[in-house]
Amino acid sequence: MGVHTLLTMNTLWHSNDMYRRVIYRGLVERYEKAKVRFDEVTAAIGDRAAKSERLAGFIKTLRAQTEPLAEFDERLWGCMVDYVTVGVDGGMMVVFRDGTETRENMA
Repeated sequence: MGVHTLLTMNTLWHSNDMYRRVIYRGLVERYEKAKVRFDEVTAAIGDRAAKSERLAGFIKTLRAQTEPLAEFDERLWGCMVDYVTVGVDGGMMVVFRDGTETRENMA
């Protein structure tokens, strides 16, 4: 911005209340949009940090396994699976802690 532009803006700022309100509203709108985006990014960072922590726990549990599993391990299952949904058709949706989903038809 040139000096002339800045002087004009300064004159308008001090002499025109309407101009001040328009500028202020514009700044408030920019702030509100930036705040919404900031909140979205902050939430995404929190979600990723939680996911990272869960995956670290899962990896730690897997590394503790010294040999292949011969039978069902409830502790390992609990580390891997977030939840299971059983449908009316007998199908099961398994959602793992890393977000991976698989559907199994048990009927």
